[in-house]
Amino acid sequence: MTDNEKSKDKRLEEKEKLEAEITRSLSVAKMKETHKQIEDIEKSRKKTTVQSIIDRITLNMATNIAIVNGLDAVIKTSKEKHKDREKEVEAILSQELDDENLKPYFTAPIENYESIRLDIQRNCEIKDFDKLFPRLQNKSKSPNAITSFLPILNFQLADMQLYLKRML
Repeated sequence: MTDNEKSKDKRLEEKEKLEAEITRSLSVAKMKETHKQIEDIEKSRKKTTVQSIIDRITLNMATNIAIVNGLDAVIKTSKEKHKDREKEVEAILSQELDDENLKPYFTAPIENYESIRLDIQRNCEIKDFDKLFPRLQNKSKSPNAITSFLPILNFQLADMQLYLKRML
C-alpha cells in the first residue's frame, strides 16, 4: 500500500469516526429535546392543576363568606325580634342544629376544605404540608360556632391560595 492509499484510508477512517460522533451527538440532542418537551408538558399540567385548585379555593371562600353573612343576619334579626328572651335566643344559637335543610350549610364548607387539602397534598408535593397548613376542625355545628369558624377557615384557605400562586 502506498503512502497515498494509507493517507486515504486514514482520512476515511477519521471521517467514519467523525460521522459516528456526529450521529451520537445528534441522538443525545434529540433525547435532551424530548426530555425537555416532556418536562414542559408536565409543568403545564401542574400549572393547570394548581390553577384549578386556586379557583376552587376562591369559590369556597366566597361561599363561606355568604354563609357567615346569612347566618349573621339571621342571628341579628333573631336577637332584635326577641330582645325580651335574649338568653333563650343565645342558648338556641349555641346549640347544634339537627335540621336536615340546614346541615349542608354546615358540612359542605368543611367537606370542600378537606377536599382542597387532599388535592393540594396529592398534586403539589409540599414539604411539611401539615405544619404549614394544620388541619382545622370545628367540633360544634351551632350557628354561633359556624360564624366563628368559617372566617378562620377562610384565613387558612387564603394562605393556601397565596402559596399555590407562587407555583404558577
